[in-house]
Amino acid sequence: MEEKKDQNERQKLLEELIDLFAQGKTPFKQNLKTWPGIDKKEKEILQQVKEITDRENRKTKRYLILVTLLCVAAFGFSLYMYFSYQDPTVSYAILPGNIREVKLPYGKIWINGNSKLDLQSDSIIYLHEGEVFLKKEDGKQMVVVTPQNKVVLIQGNTNVLTRGEQYERITSLGTVKLYNDKDTMNLKYGSEFRRDSSKVYVQQLQSPEYVGNFTVGKIAFENETIGFVVNQISNLYNTKISYTILPNVVVSLIVDKKEDPAEVMKKILPAGWYVSRKKDGTLIVSTKQVGDIKE
Repeated sequence: MEEKKDQNERQKLLEELIDLFAQGKTPFKQNLKTWPGIDKKEKEILQQVKEITDRENRKTKRYLILVTLLCVAAFGFSLYMYFSYQDPTVSYAILPGNIREVKLPYGKIWINGNSKLDLQSDSIIYLHEGEVFLKKEDGKQMVVVTPQNKVVLIQGNTNVLTRGEQYERITSLGTVKLYNDKDTMNLKYGSEFRRDSSKVYVQQLQSPEYVGNFTVGKIAFENETIGFVVNQISNLYNTKISYTILPNVVVSLIVDKKEDPAEVMKKILPAGWYVSRKKDGTLIVSTKQVGDIKE
C-alpha cells in the first residue's frame, strides 16, 4: 500500500512538474536536481517535455520578434505617409489676362488672371485673392476658403471672387452652401452672395450663366460699381486702364470677350466721361475728350 501511495504521489508531482515546464514557469535543470530518485522512465518523460517546451519557446520568441518587426514597420510606414501627405499643397499665381484650367479628381477649376490660391488635398482651395470657377463632377464636395467665407460646392458650378476683406462675391450655378462668422446659408441656382465693407446681401441674377463665368465667350455684370467692372475688364483683356476718379454709379451689362475693351468702357461710362488709348494700349478714363494719344 505504501509503495502504491508513493507511486501515486510521484505521478501527481510529475504531472505538476510537467505542467510547470510546459508553462515555462520553472527551470528544467534546477528541478531535475531537486527531484528525488528519478528513474529512467521518468527521466525520459521529462526529457521529452523539455524538448517540446524548448521548441515551443523558440517558436514563441520568433513569433514575438516577427510581430515586433511588423509593428515597427507599420509604424514607420504610417509616419512616412503622415509626413508625405501632411500638406500636399500646390500654389498658383495667375498673371492678368490668363486663365488656368486645373483638372481634379472631383471636377475642374478655372483660375482667372490676377489670382492667387493654394490647392490642398485635391478638393480644398484657399483663395487668397482673385477669382476661381468650379465645376463639380462625381465624388467629394469641393470647398473654397476665402478671407471671409467658406464655400462648399455640393452640385453643379460656382464662381468665387475675393478682393480680400474689401469685397467678396459667390455666384451659384448649382447647389452651394456658404459659411461665415455670422451666418450659414444655402445658395440656389442663379443666386449671388455679396459682401463688402458696407453691406451684405443676396440677389437673384438675371443672367446667371454669364455672371462670373469667365470660361465662356461672354461675361455679365449685374448691379456692380464701375470701379469693380473696370478692374474686371482690365484683367479680362490684360489691358491697363488709367484713371484719376471714376463715376460713382452702378451698372449692368453683358460683355462679349471679342469686343474691343475701349468700346466696352464706352458702354459703361455715363455721359460726360470719355475713353482714349495711348500708343502702348493703356486706356485713359477722364472727363476730357482728347482722342487717342499718339506718344
